[in-house]
Amino acid sequence: MKKVIIMLIMSLLALTRAGAQYYDTGQDPASLRWMQIRTSHFRIIFPEDFGSEARRYATLLEDSYERLSAIYPGVRTNVPVIIHNHSMQSNGYVSWAPRRMELFPLPGQDNLPLHPATQLAVHETAHVLQLGSLNQEGLGRVLRWLTGEQAVALSAVEIPLWAFEGEAVYAETVTGLSGRGRSNAFIRGARALATSPGGLYGYDKMLAGSYKNFTPDHYVFGYLMINHLRRNDPDTWQTMTSGIFNSWYLNPVNAGLRNRSGLTKKRLYDSTFASLETLWNEYIPDDVRDYPSLNVPRRKDYISHFTPHRLADGKIISLRTSMSDPSRFVITDPINGTEHNVTTTGYLYPYFFSCSDSTIVWAEQHPDIRWDNRDYSVIKRLNLPAGKVTQLTYKTRYAAPDLSPDGRTIAAVSTTPDMRYSLVFIDAYNGEVLMNVVPPDSLILQRPAWSSDGSSVTVVTVSEKGEGIRTYRPTGKRWITEKEESVTDIVQAEIFNDTLFFLAQDDGSDNIYRIAGEGAVERVTASRYGISGFSIRDGELLFSDYTAAGFIIASEKTSATAGPAGVTGHAIIPALAPLPSPANEEDRPPAVIPDPVRYRKIGHLFNFHSWFPFYADIDEIKSDPTAVRPGLTLLSQNHLSTLISTAGYEYSGGNHYLHTGIRWKGWHPVIDAEMRWGGDQLVGRDTIEDTLPDDLGHDLNLSINVYDQLWFAYGRFRQMIMPAVYFSYRNSYTFIPDENRFDKDLLTVTGRFYFSNTFRMAYRDINPRWGQVLDLRVTGTPWDPKLYNNRSYARATLFFPGLLHNHSFFVKAGWENQSPAKKLIYRNSIPWPRGFDSNLIAEKLFSFSADYTLPILYPDLAAGSLLYIKRIRGSLFYDYSRGERINDYSDHIFTPGKEVYTSAGSELLADFYVLRFPFEISAGIRAGYIPREQRYFVNGAFSVNIYGTVLGRER
Repeated sequence: MKKVIIMLIMSLLALTRAGAQYYDTGQDPASLRWMQIRTSHFRIIFPEDFGSEARRYATLLEDSYERLSAIYPGVRTNVPVIIHNHSMQSNGYVSWAPRRMELFPLPGQDNLPLHPATQLAVHETAHVLQLGSLNQEGLGRVLRWLTGEQAVALSAVEIPLWAFEGEAVYAETVTGLSGRGRSNAFIRGARALATSPGGLYGYDKMLAGSYKNFTPDHYVFGYLMINHLRRNDPDTWQTMTSGIFNSWYLNPVNAGLRNRSGLTKKRLYDSTFASLETLWNEYIPDDVRDYPSLNVPRRKDYISHFTPHRLADGKIISLRTSMSDPSRFVITDPINGTEHNVTTTGYLYPYFFSCSDSTIVWAEQHPDIRWDNRDYSVIKRLNLPAGKVTQLTYKTRYAAPDLSPDGRTIAAVSTTPDMRYSLVFIDAYNGEVLMNVVPPDSLILQRPAWSSDGSSVTVVTVSEKGEGIRTYRPTGKRWITEKEESVTDIVQAEIFNDTLFFLAQDDGSDNIYRIAGEGAVERVTASRYGISGFSIRDGELLFSDYTAAGFIIASEKTSATAGPAGVTGHAIIPALAPLPSPANEEDRPPAVIPDPVRYRKIGHLFNFHSWFPFYADIDEIKSDPTAVRPGLTLLSQNHLSTLISTAGYEYSGGNHYLHTGIRWKGWHPVIDAEMRWGGDQLVGRDTIEDTLPDDLGHDLNLSINVYDQLWFAYGRFRQMIMPAVYFSYRNSYTFIPDENRFDKDLLTVTGRFYFSNTFRMAYRDINPRWGQVLDLRVTGTPWDPKLYNNRSYARATLFFPGLLHNHSFFVKAGWENQSPAKKLIYRNSIPWPRGFDSNLIAEKLFSFSADYTLPILYPDLAAGSLLYIKRIRGSLFYDYSRGERINDYSDHIFTPGKEVYTSAGSELLADFYVLRFPFEISAGIRAGYIPREQRYFVNGAFSVNIYGTVLGRER
């Protein structure tokens, strides 16, 4: 039972992440009408304008369920699947609190030779079966009865994320024609590290990541470990999960591995990469080249240059990413060894753009101001050398724009919400659509590229058969097949001087090939680890070549030849472990897919998914996860995540309490409401007054918050505007001595306006480099203005760059006024200087603070499985406050005049992981000096970043 108690405490930690909300990907527009299809194992819920694609996904999901039964035998479950087809993201998630799958079905521009709908369905279905296999018996079943669906999420905490995602990547690869396990681009990061002089990093560094070095994510090393294990143990998943709730092991995955293979997780990691390092070093073709870098090197960072283009003056423009800076366009001068920053971009992925003469264009994602699950992809244009950015399209769904050689027309890929694809031609000056061309056979289009003479556009195509190359000629309005679709992974294609150049995967790498006229395929480059993109100008190929330190800019002549052209598709090391044979090999009839029916939102407002056999106050357990009381807590989140609610009963101090809370996010304003009923009614009176009201009853607290978070992220800055109104009611009594009576009920109303404008942050950043935050509030009691005072509040924050990379300096200034105080005084919202007691309350308060933050060290230090320290950071601070009419409730002192309070000091924090749990913890000490009291102070700081059990297909 001890283990069950530990897991219940962990569930409380997870609950503190966002109130009663477990995992919420956001909402879709309120205007959408929803449909549903119920199959044997799934309930597909989708917007009406998704059309016939819903039936495709219903069929794919059922087919995936049957194919994966060989890997996860005996699992039976039924899962809601929510489709978000108005998003420009391409991804998927599976969460088990509440239980559901969420799909973002847009095909990306970096697909494998596997239909993206098939890959998405298989990968996410694997997660459904993984989680469905947990808590089926033993203590797991007991915990499921005690806590509901969150029991599975709690069990999943004991399984490392690399196991979940590695298994899912294996599933998508072994059951299809392609998959990331057969992709060089997916594996090359690990291969480059393993075959470099320093070798691959240790298990803990790969598990938790690093601010110092690039580490391949858990999808990559997880797949390699799972595939390695499956070559010897076809029951890998059952081996790792069998002991989670059927034993008392504190580390059940290690126990399961040790019992079957004699390995632990770390030993499996070491064994996998010792074997792979040998294989990868043995299999290095004789003709590979390490191309010299044309970009400016920089130590102590992982820097990549994507889609380099040669400019007329011989310089090179590229899209640069790093751990220290957000993505930005830079111009490199290879002769002088200099690099010039052009502009920082907004969010764009994949990392490619188009250049013609002195103009570049690219697609950038813009969010909807309110609906998280609707966003847009717009085209932007930048003219060099001025660096002025112009937005050409608005609220569009365009991807991969390519600028014609004369700079007048843009070719791009357009995708509608019902997943219909077309090649669109756009005026490069005003964004007007000139022509919209639908491809044959419902082909998916990738990376259009104009020919060097501007007469045609070549695209990479994706179908059920794989990837191919086709060219469209606008003058004749006809499509020409350059390469039929097959399992060869083709990344990019372009016609230059009647010669087709294309980037594709050969036996172990991604290289550039050419076909001149009707001639044979010839290989142009011999990259060791692979190329991500190229451009052609005046007989020169510029390309991004991968190294262990990132993608460099490299060059080759278009006439070069680099050995035989072995474009055979697969043959990636390591070889794929075979698919286990299903227990029952009888042919099953195809799944029956019924017709869609209406999904009515009003009939699905509640979905009680989890509960606690006690009462837990969310705000209280944030500071003390064990602060629970007898009672019951129910948690609900509906399928569309528009209504999140809680209900609870508490027995405490001999009193009964009822708690309810709802958060309605289905409309443009969000509505938050909470109610607490029970206990004795609050009576406010002087200590010498012993009279009580005649009709005392139970205490009632009610709060209603109405607000709207409006997001604007239209470039390198991200803005948020939030107007809000907060209502708070309590049926309390307040004694009025002058009138010798009690005033009943207290209603306060707060109006708020919040604005933030922050610069895009890099991976290593602690705070934004630039930013402005303004928070304005006014609180009043409109029905009792003579009894209760008003309060006004204003606070501003300004962020500035520090002296070095990833340093930051920020200042805060605030003013709060609730004078003259009457029957009610509010606790100050503006903080007092650090080191002072929080029981100080001033009627008027001005504050100012200045902080300088910096990373000190990236130690990447592991102490066995106990501790992994990822970063040590520090800050210097100075705080100043001037208060007037101050109440010190600790010492019961009232100061009628003005007083100044100051403090200064420093903070030292570490970001670390404990026991290899996937929760980053920040903890440290704060030390300072208070001149007013001539004393030093030291206190601790602690926070935990806890995210729900969410499994997804990362792109």
